[in-house]
Amino acid sequence: MVTKLKVESASKDGSQFRPRLIEAPSRVAILKKIRDEETPVTLRAGKKQSARSARLIASVGINMGLDLEMRQQNLRQKLLMRKNPTDRQELDLDDSRRKLSRHIDTWYAGLSDFMPPDALQEPLATDAAPEKAKLSLPSDFDRENYERLGLITLADTEFLLRQGQANDALKHLRESLGLKSFLVRRNHSVATGQIAKRRSETEIENADRRVQKWAEVYCRAFNAMGKLKPLGDDGNHGRGQMRELVNNDLIMLSSWMEEHRRWREKGEVAEAEAAKQGKGRQELPWIWKMQFGTTKPNRDKVSDTVEQWTTEAMRIEWLHAHANVARFEEEMKLLEAESERVGKTFRFHQKKWLVKGLQLMQEVVKEAEERQSEDPARVVRGKLAYAHRQANVFKRLAVVAEEKYAAVQLEKIKMGI
Repeated sequence: MVTKLKVESASKDGSQFRPRLIEAPSRVAILKKIRDEETPVTLRAGKKQSARSARLIASVGINMGLDLEMRQQNLRQKLLMRKNPTDRQELDLDDSRRKLSRHIDTWYAGLSDFMPPDALQEPLATDAAPEKAKLSLPSDFDRENYERLGLITLADTEFLLRQGQANDALKHLRESLGLKSFLVRRNHSVATGQIAKRRSETEIENADRRVQKWAEVYCRAFNAMGKLKPLGDDGNHGRGQMRELVNNDLIMLSSWMEEHRRWREKGEVAEAEAAKQGKGRQELPWIWKMQFGTTKPNRDKVSDTVEQWTTEAMRIEWLHAHANVARFEEEMKLLEAESERVGKTFRFHQKKWLVKGLQLMQEVVKEAEERQSEDPARVVRGKLAYAHRQANVFKRLAVVAEEKYAAVQLEKIKMGI
């Protein structure tokens, strides 16, 4: 089946398994869009304009808050890496804390430019450590209080910026996973000697820290968007195709393709048996199914390699999905035919026993006429009762089978098969 699909796909342009482009604007693009929408035309024409849009000021302020969150995260990462710091490292950490505290003080001093007074007076549970302090962004408040605190418009603005932050994080996350995969392959194939191996392993650890860093950024943006908007019609708080990120999603494409190759060598039977036990071939993580596009000037060999792996992985995933659909349709046809056949078989046996009962009844009438007695023999009565009972049994079985067949037909209509 897969070979046949490969032959069919070779004659097409490959668009059937190419990742679908989606609109994934960055934070910078969203800020520019807000500026273009809110800034007066005279300002875009180059004339001086004293009046500034409140939404523009809010978007710039919230964007500064997101940058400050990144500073907090970087400091937390630095503290995590230096659990037993030396005296010099301790001084460096204290200096980083003081700098971050000054930035946070400056941030709080400028909050009144765009945050409503009621929101500024609302108490928030925070931490004394600067790397854990809350910044009084709209996502830090309960959504039930947005209207009372006047945060509805600010919440919409932060949602847009968080969306851009999540898109940026996903792009960086995929690039970091691609870099990690590239370094792992180079470590296995190129690096020789203890010094080269150690240097290569250090680079892999740094790449893994980048993966964890951008995963944390995405999770923070994803959770904030969930707080900023209600559940909505899509059931995902307006986050579109974005999903919650789990550790199983953070796999390298090279590892996924290697796993796919191993299961292909074992065969479909072994894969099906493993799937019954909750194992088997892992589905391609959703982060690799979203195609954001890359800018040509920033491309390098690693980006080209990752794109080739992505295209190959999507081709494999498409072929498997196409084969599964064809197999499912075939099994549905078999199930439909078998369901219809079972009902007809039970009806046939019901009719057969009804005919048998009719024949026995005729024998009873004939015997009664010959013997001139209305009481038939016990053996004949037993045969007649058995025939009626068997006919009723097959009638009940036929009714159940026909209901099952009707359910299969209804399911086919729902699925459009």
